[in-house]
Amino acid sequence: MNNFIRWSSILKKYAWIFLCLLFIGSAIYAFRNIYQIPYDNIYAQDLYDHSQWAMPINIRSIGDEKLYQLAGYIAVTTGKLFTINPEAPPLAKYMYGLSIVLTNNAYVFTLPLFITATFLVYLLAFEITQNKRQSALVCLLFCTSPLAVAQIKFTMLDLPQLLALVIHMYMTIRYGKTQRFRFALLSGIFFGAFMGIKIGFFGGAILLADSIYLYKKRVIFHMIPIVLVSILTYSAIFIPYLMNEGIMQWLRAEKWVLAFYMSSGAHAFPGLVFFTLFLGVTKGWNANDTWRFIEYWTILWPIMGIVFIQKVWKIFIYKSTVTHEYLYALYITALLLLSFLAVPFFPRYLLLVLPLLLIFVSQKIIRFSIPLKVFLGAIIVTQYFLFLFPQPSMMVADVQKLWKSSAYQDMYASIDEKTRLSVSRIQFWRVGKTLEYNIQLVSKDITIGSLPFVLPWENKVSTGVSVHYITPTGSITYNIPLTLLREHNVWKIQWNENFLFPQFKSYKSIRHVPLLSTFSRIFIQNTLISESSRIDNTPILYVTPNKIRNEPLLQSQLLTLTGLKKHDVEYLYKANNLPEKTVKIGSVLDKKSLRVMVEKLDPGITVQTQEQRIFYPKRVDPQIYKQALKVLQAKKTVLYPIDGGYIELKHKDGRVQKILFREPVIGHDIIL
Repeated sequence: MNNFIRWSSILKKYAWIFLCLLFIGSAIYAFRNIYQIPYDNIYAQDLYDHSQWAMPINIRSIGDEKLYQLAGYIAVTTGKLFTINPEAPPLAKYMYGLSIVLTNNAYVFTLPLFITATFLVYLLAFEITQNKRQSALVCLLFCTSPLAVAQIKFTMLDLPQLLALVIHMYMTIRYGKTQRFRFALLSGIFFGAFMGIKIGFFGGAILLADSIYLYKKRVIFHMIPIVLVSILTYSAIFIPYLMNEGIMQWLRAEKWVLAFYMSSGAHAFPGLVFFTLFLGVTKGWNANDTWRFIEYWTILWPIMGIVFIQKVWKIFIYKSTVTHEYLYALYITALLLLSFLAVPFFPRYLLLVLPLLLIFVSQKIIRFSIPLKVFLGAIIVTQYFLFLFPQPSMMVADVQKLWKSSAYQDMYASIDEKTRLSVSRIQFWRVGKTLEYNIQLVSKDITIGSLPFVLPWENKVSTGVSVHYITPTGSITYNIPLTLLREHNVWKIQWNENFLFPQFKSYKSIRHVPLLSTFSRIFIQNTLISESSRIDNTPILYVTPNKIRNEPLLQSQLLTLTGLKKHDVEYLYKANNLPEKTVKIGSVLDKKSLRVMVEKLDPGITVQTQEQRIFYPKRVDPQIYKQALKVLQAKKTVLYPIDGGYIELKHKDGRVQKILFREPVIGHDIIL
């Protein structure tokens, strides 16, 4: 009996630890897919080279997560810190790069980071509240927060930055209580680490709160060694770069980073952080971005916001007495929230203040009645598990966007495992792009059907997809059933090659066959005044990407000949095109310039001619010529030919089928 009582007491005392482990274990199971994703540097580099960071007009884009992986890998393997993602300091990216080098997986370090952060959140909460029960609740709420636990499956900068902030605050408080120099030293080191993980805009808010706290503790001048140590730590983060490039080049690079943010032109939406906190909605930086629900939001967020406002009101208006440590936490929270108002805001920024808001709200939750605690706990746990086992809607939206833009190589990650085992990323891209090239696709639209609510244990759902192609000879629209599968708790499309074209598997080849038209001739009685030119045709420039020898030279030559700038021509031949396929750039503006440089053109450029209509106004009386043009305009006669064509389908059994046949509109001679 005594043993039972003793074990019951131990279980009750440490139940929160078991619950934390249960919730973390559930997250590991839900996110298990991330540990099976090998790092693909070729794909990452290709994505970056064709993204918004390398091409102003782009089809593909790279998210922050893949950007940090690539930048970290380059930083660790080459020591180059300012070639990719120079605007963010490298400390956290080192970690992801090292993870890739050691394990060929960028996510291995995120779990130990999260577990360490959870433990330190408990220590910080205890230093501030001196209440083990309240600190345990803070830790438990942190483990059930989708915003916090989501960091396990992302290689972002927010979790490392939170870890640095929590340790800095803990060491600052320990120093304020004990006056032991080692805590001041560690406080400075981790503040320097905080500044070396992400752009240091929020550092000012933290230093101000530190200064107030140390002033209250009558050791304000001790901020000097803390700041000096943080500067040394921040500088040490760049040692690989300093060794290769020198201190002056590093200072120039830091100046560039400052100028980058000062001239970015990004504007914060007024009060967006409070829309996020209280309503669970957010929007992007652009004026035309729409509001969207935040998948991390829980019922606890508005409660935390209300409790925080109450705390501030009581302390600063009614002068309620609190400890210096509690006031320190309030200052940092308030100053960071104010800082969020001054920058373009993302919901994940709230991770920095989440532990502190949980400290404030935990004191209130402990006083709730048992039924209210059970009710709130049930909602929190339900939202947590719904987050761990997501709906397929977000994946469907991403796939729809990628499919429409023909970014098949990026869409590849969202197709089912069976298909990925049978075809590589490059092959998948080439099949889709080759079809579009062969049918001379002008544009397309993809619409995936609506989806029902999917329960966490459901792994399959059916819908449909509608594909609409516009080609030079007409449009093709078809609908086909689509199945979504949950694989390792990640939604995927069960791919079918017939998605690309009806009965695609049964064809040996698909191609667009043009039927060219002819120009009409225009006569005034027996005098020819207009016809197609057989001598002075219009030169048209084309580029074949894999034949380019000197790309800067090619772009300079295209600018001279067509007037199109670097970003315009890159979009035409480079954005998302097969390297061996020739693409049209445009007509030559100055034929004389072409004759001068034709022998010096880069091998990637080819010149073809196109018939054009010419007029002979001097062959007849000027008044008669003007009158003839008025008559032509009044008749609305088709002067220029309209080419026709068809799409030819060759079946594997040898049959040939023609679809979308359109007759060319031939120009008939006109006698005025």
